[in-house]
Amino acid sequence: MPKEIIAVIHLPRLPSISIYADLNSIIDYAVKEARLLEELGYSGVIVENYGDAPYYKRVRDPLTLCSMTSIVREVVRTTSLKVGVNLLRNSGREAYSVAVASGARFIRVNALVETVVSDSGVIEPEAPRLKPLRANYPELRSTPTY
Repeated sequence: MPKEIIAVIHLPRLPSISIYADLNSIIDYAVKEARLLEELGYSGVIVENYGDAPYYKRVRDPLTLCSMTSIVREVVRTTSLKVGVNLLRNSGREAYSVAVASGARFIRVNALVETVVSDSGVIEPEAPRLKPLRANYPELRSTPTY
């Protein structure tokens, strides 16, 4: 069985309540990057809000979460890649929700079962917060950082 090769699309700053960003241009960027990765033979891609630094422990902004859902949905819709979601710093529950709503197949969680000291502060394990979501929507997989 061939190995899976997963790339990451580092998105620019996403729209939020306090910062304007053009959602359509970000969607176009993400789709273009995903199609290129698909042509290069990648089997999957993680869509990540990398441009939203500095990162808070959790992504709480509703416009950012809705924007991420729209972006991921278009990548899912326009490619055959296995698409995943990562919301930095450690918004596993939010990423899981975006994945369910957008049709993504997996998430990445920075601190799934361990406590991590980061530049965003102490990050608590996300696994307990994911339990009810995983029970109701078991089709997704979460992948920890190694």
